[in-house]
Amino acid sequence: MEVRISESKFGKTWTVVKTVLGIVIPLALVAWMFWPKKEPPERRQVRAICSGVVAPCYAAARAWGNISGVVLADVTKDGKVEKAAYKGTAPRAVRQCLLRTTRARVIDDYHDKPLRISCQYSGSITSGTRMLSSSWNLERR
Repeated sequence: MEVRISESKFGKTWTVVKTVLGIVIPLALVAWMFWPKKEPPERRQVRAICSGVVAPCYAAARAWGNISGVVLADVTKDGKVEKAAYKGTAPRAVRQCLLRTTRARVIDDYHDKPLRISCQYSGSITSGTRMLSSSWNLERR
């Protein structure tokens, strides 16, 4: 028994639609995957305070080994760090550097409620390598 399917008037149109969708949808998915995502304001605010503080301070003090600690920053409603505190096991020179660097930080274009930002870190630093884990917490006041 032989089955024949005759081509309807929509046959060629459907082929064109399938081809276009077969190209457009994958391209749209790839563009969506790599399109820059809008960063949440909380992440930008925390990054302005926490990023690039820990490793440079330990390296400047030549303090190597296992490290851990928490840097707390109270941010005013105009984005400036008003107070900074440290909890952890860092040597005195590192502690002073962490506090001095954190107090000098500013969140650009911030005009909102005061914040308390907590930057936690732990890991290992040697003269040639560093393995750090960090996390943060943001509390609006």
